[in-house]
Amino acid sequence: MRWVILGLAALGVAGCTLNTPEGEGPQVVRGGDSVAVKSADYRTLADLPTRNTPVKIAVYDIPDLTGANLRTDEFAEFSKAVSQGADALVVEALSEVGGGSWFRIVERKAIEPLLQERRMALSQADDAGQRQHAQQAQADRERLQDDINAEVATYRAKLEADYQSANTEQLAQMPPF
Repeated sequence: MRWVILGLAALGVAGCTLNTPEGEGPQVVRGGDSVAVKSADYRTLADLPTRNTPVKIAVYDIPDLTGANLRTDEFAEFSKAVSQGADALVVEALSEVGGGSWFRIVERKAIEPLLQERRMALSQADDAGQRQHAQQAQADRERLQDDINAEVATYRAKLEADYQSANTEQLAQMPPF
C-alpha cells in the first residue's frame, strides 16, 4: 500500500511540472534577458501587408485602475505594480503595423487640457458677445430716453403756450401750472 501511495504522489508531482523545453524556437531577447519564445508562426507587425487607405484611430490615456503599489519591507517605494504608459506602447505597436500604413493615429492622451482650453475660449467669446449686447442695449435705452425727453419737452412747450394764450375764464378751469 505504501508503494501505491508513493507512486500516486510521484505522479501528482510530475503532473505539476511545466513541459516547455528551453531554447525551442527563436528567442526574444531584451536587455540581455530572454523575455519570450517566438512561435514558428511569429511575424512582426511591420511584416504585415501594407494598406492603401489608413484607418483613423484615437488612442486615449490608459489609466491604472488597480490602485496597486509594490510593497517593500526595507523602504518606502511608490512605484506601481502595473506598468504605466501603456498608451505609448499601443501607439508604437499601431504605428508599426504594415510599415505604418494601416493606422493614422490621433493622440488623445492630453485631450482634457485641450477641451478645457476650448471651453475657456468659447467662454471668452461668449463674454465678449454679452458685453457687446449690453453696450448695444445701453445705447438703445439712452436713445429711447432722449426720444422721450424730446417728446416731453414738446408737450411742455405746447402746455406753456396754452396757459399763456388762455383767458381768465379758461385759466380758472385749468389746473395750476
